[in-house]
This record gives sequence, structure tokens and C-alpha cells, in this order.
Amino acid sequence: MPRVLATILLIVSLAMFALLGIAAVNLRSGEEVPTRDWAFPMIILATGAILMWMLTRRPQFSMRLYVAAFALWLLTAGFLFMVL
Repeated sequence: MPRVLATILLIVSLAMFALLGIAAVNLRSGEEVPTRDWAFPMIILATGAILMWMLTRRPQFSMRLYVAAFALWLLTAGFLFMVL
């Protein structure tokens, strides 16, 4: 189970890096980049990093709590994809 969650976290994190890359390219070309185009992916990445840290410290946290937090993170990332 932890490997599957870590793989999903990696895929979503790579997608967030892609969104940040697009925002950086737009900024470099002189376009105005709205705050949400870079702030939301950064928040998702930071939350993913915390979840990954929790995954490595699994004995301290119950797996149910971790899976619930992970599901909420995944729903938030999905909502971000729909909005952007």
C-alpha cells in the first residue's frame, strides 16, 4: 500500500511541476501570470512533501489517518486540475 500511495504522489507531483513549468514559461515570455497558476501547485507540492514524510514515519501515525489525509490531498489536486 505505501508504494502505491508513493507512486500516485510522485505522478501528481510531476504534474504540479509541469504546471509550474508552464507558469514559468509564460512569465519568461512577458505574460502576466495569475497568483493561482503558481501558488496552488506549490501548496499541493508542499502538502505532498508532508504526506511523504508522514509515509516514512508510518509507525507514528495510523494508516487510516494517513489514507484519509492522502485522499483529501488527491481530491484537492484533482480540483486544481479542473480549475486550471
